[in-house]
Amino acid sequence: MESQERLVSRQVEQLEPRNGSTWTVDEDALLMRLRSSGSSSSWEDIAGRFNGNNRTVAACKSHYGKIMAEYARVRGDEFARLYDSHKEEMWTKVAVEISTKTSWTVAELNHWCIGRSEMAKRVGKEFLSEAPDPVYLLQLEAKLAKNAEAQVQSQQQDQQQSTRNSFWSGDEEAILFAKHRANLKWSDISACFPGQTRSEGSCRGHHWRLLKRCGGWSPELQNKLCKVYEGLKQEMWIPIGEAMSVSWQTAEELHWEIGKEAMAERAGVSLIPQPAADLALAPREPGQTTKEWLNLVCQ
Repeated sequence: MESQERLVSRQVEQLEPRNGSTWTVDEDALLMRLRSSGSSSSWEDIAGRFNGNNRTVAACKSHYGKIMAEYARVRGDEFARLYDSHKEEMWTKVAVEISTKTSWTVAELNHWCIGRSEMAKRVGKEFLSEAPDPVYLLQLEAKLAKNAEAQVQSQQQDQQQSTRNSFWSGDEEAILFAKHRANLKWSDISACFPGQTRSEGSCRGHHWRLLKRCGGWSPELQNKLCKVYEGLKQEMWIPIGEAMSVSWQTAEELHWEIGKEAMAERAGVSLIPQPAADLALAPREPGQTTKEWLNLVCQ
């Protein structure tokens, strides 16, 4: 009987043009193994391991995406049902680490709201899990001013300025929310950012988007969710990975590949609407399955 790995590899091969660029089963296995080895392997490192087989970074990324999409197609239903049966246990671990007032359902929903790239970004040290104290806030402002001064002296100022306007650093977010909590006007908050890098509209819009994204959760609480998940995700995904005979990293990436709505649809459960930050769901009754409970909650 054909193994699942070879089945997926063969089906991915059928999607590709019949030329010299076709990936072999061994190459697929190497790509998946390297990608599952952890964050220490960059795409550049992965491409370099193919020893002159003309596997560029772009080719590796593209082919990996095809493999994950095919896994989602072939084994998505099985995976979604496994996730549904494990998610209460998985996300209870996260919720307990965040706060005694956080339910696992809210933690799970908010990780979808934050999204894959933001979850990865917010594990960085500059994205704070607690609001800065006055002394640290002054240090952040001084750091921001120093960085702005160095940027003015750069020959690539215009290019960097454009990048800054589209990306808020953790330091900037900490200052933004601290100043808003101090009841400053938006014009005064904007003035806190050196070099006029943040307009009133930009400050107001970013503040609103962050709070709306997770039903009122502060950015610090969102950051904490990301950091806790990063620390626990191996433990969370190992059981599902073992059940599907794939690495835990592949299982974790597969849930992002399939997505929130498709995961629920394939598992045959209802989606819970995005909750308010203090939502208290009705408790699950003894003997009631997670699927039965969630379907009742969503009525």
